Amino acid sequence: MRKGPIRCIRVPLHESFDEDMKRIREEREKLIQEMSDKCMTASDFTRDTQNR
Repeated sequence: MRKGPIRCIRVPLHESFDEDMKRIREEREKLIQEMSDKCMTASDFTRDTQNR
């Protein structure tokens, strides 16, 4: 199947990698928060049905 060994090439990460990961994590958390604000939880549903 494979003639030679698999070579591992280590490439140093660019300096902004940590900053990029932090920014991506913050954006993801913000999106999750926005989605959870729009979603109705089970407690919201029971509270809503009790008020009727």
